[in-house]
Amino acid sequence: MKHPKRSLANPTLRNGSSSFVRLLLIFFAVVFLNHSAAAQGGSERVFDEGNLLYQQQDFQGARDKYLQIEAQGEVSSALYYNLGNSCYKLGNIGKAILYYERALRLDPGDDDIQANLRAANQATADQITPPQEFELARWMFRLLYAISTPSLIKPAAALYLTACILLTVGIVSRSPRITRICKRGSLAAGAVLLATLSIAGAQWVDSRNRVEAVVMESELRAMGAPDDGGVELFRIHEGTKVRVDQSTGEWIEIALLDGKVGWVRRESIEII
Repeated sequence: MKHPKRSLANPTLRNGSSSFVRLLLIFFAVVFLNHSAAAQGGSERVFDEGNLLYQQQDFQGARDKYLQIEAQGEVSSALYYNLGNSCYKLGNIGKAILYYERALRLDPGDDDIQANLRAANQATADQITPPQEFELARWMFRLLYAISTPSLIKPAAALYLTACILLTVGIVSRSPRITRICKRGSLAAGAVLLATLSIAGAQWVDSRNRVEAVVMESELRAMGAPDDGGVELFRIHEGTKVRVDQSTGEWIEIALLDGKVGWVRRESIEII
């Protein structure tokens, strides 16, 4: 089991007259920035306290500190990773896998997250092997998320700025050679920008359409219909990841990697 992250990286929050207007906007901007800086500084302090408790093997206390940050709406791959570590140490495999999966969605290339998720999955009772035909789909999925969506934002912004600058220089330049070079450079930057945005768009569409969850109960009966009196199809256990297909009332239809489909109660799983 790898050690917790030491930095709360990339937090994301969830949750006459013209001169006067300018001053008012500046005032609110300063207040907002100060508030954001204070909030982030407070989160960093709580995060460090959680790390210290973890090193002292107070895993319950560490988890509570990390949950305090999550409750404030500030989440990151580092926070989810440390939450997963704390839950794993506490023997809560279902929650550990849930948080590792959430961390992996924010940073799919992190080797530590992948390693700890594999370790947690090996501790589950259900070892489901997908059919062979799903291997290509899994390879395509890993390729799509080789770079996370947040990591694409800065390169996309830099490419856009580069294309605009080159295009502007090419238009105003009096040298045919510089104009030609700048226009070609702007076209190349624009093409790479388009590819980057296409990858980000594909990730967004996939995340909207792909809803997955983790089983939270020690043993869960999957029914053939959304009814406790229905036929039991199969049983799964804590930590198993499932795909959510549809829901009705308090029931959710899930699908396993091996193709099995059944209905379970909503409170028995937690959405990634």
